[in-house]
Amino acid sequence: MKVRSTTIAALLSLTFLSSFSEAQEKLSPFALVSVSSKPQAKGDFFLADTKTAAPIYRDANDFPVVRIAAEAFASDVQNVTGAKPGVLTTAPTSAPNAIFVGTLGKSRLIDDLVARKKIDVSRIRGGWETFQIVSVEKPVPGVEQGLVVIGSDRRGTAFGIFSLSESIGVSPWTWWADVTPEHRDSIVISRTKYRSKTPSVKYRGIFLNDEDWGLHPWAAKNFET
Repeated sequence: MKVRSTTIAALLSLTFLSSFSEAQEKLSPFALVSVSSKPQAKGDFFLADTKTAAPIYRDANDFPVVRIAAEAFASDVQNVTGAKPGVLTTAPTSAPNAIFVGTLGKSRLIDDLVARKKIDVSRIRGGWETFQIVSVEKPVPGVEQGLVVIGSDRRGTAFGIFSLSESIGVSPWTWWADVTPEHRDSIVISRTKYRSKTPSVKYRGIFLNDEDWGLHPWAAKNFET
């Protein structure tokens, strides 16, 4: 009888773990946050389904690269679900969920969240290309749940935003190599509190060294007149 009870308990545990792993997953080996198709716990963040998407707020006075990254992320969400988030420069006041992106010292709303002790940025302040992704309840009046991306500098903010793209299954090679992301009917980001480390290599880049063999003829046919 004891053996049977132990076996049943083990099977129930495996069933629970299996359903949990199916519900929450990382769509990339480099994903920083987990996603699911529906909320699993309090604080999980609804990002988008096929018809609606949480808006993205950025400060109009933030660096241009933050605007570029926010708009690129909005397009990435659309490519995955079909719904494109609006990118706002006025804070939403009646949205159940909203994303807030900004650079310390360049976003009044982000600085206000820090001043109100909604977020602790002591570990990234003054850092080089570092960022945090944090779930925040009631970040501003009218918004129940916020997902906040904070950068220590302009590139830190951009890297934080693009890390969300990777976490929802969008490859950095989408444009260069036509890597199409897998469609999802709904994306929910698990409650998170992530802080990046300072990059081990200060300046990074990529160089495609076959441009004379493959890239140059392709560009001449497709882009040059």
